[in-house]
Amino acid sequence: MKIRDAQVRDHDELLQIIARSQLRCPALAQVSLREESPPDYALARIIRQQGPEDKVLVAQSAGQLVGCMSVTSMVAVGPLQENFDLQIYDQLVQPDVYEAALAAHTQRNAGATVGKSITEIMK
Repeated sequence: MKIRDAQVRDHDELLQIIARSQLRCPALAQVSLREESPPDYALARIIRQQGPEDKVLVAQSAGQLVGCMSVTSMVAVGPLQENFDLQIYDQLVQPDVYEAALAAHTQRNAGATVGKSITEIMK
């Protein structure tokens, strides 16, 4: 199996893979590729716009595409911080940012940070 960056020419094969996956897992049918693009071309647009922050990868076996994955470094961490206990992961922010926010909040509120999310601490 080979993993490589997706190319626009992979579009039709990838749509077939996604359609088969949606049949096996109906929840995937609820996942939008992009709201601002017509569904038929959204995947091609995502592939074309790959950059250092966003990648679409494909898995290829015996000359056929067998899987795909889209990854991004642009994650909205606010909702994750508000809904999950992420303290063990420094609230998904750089450790120095987390420590600075925690120290500033502690100074302002004399230690009232227990149970607070990073978004609350940084206010």
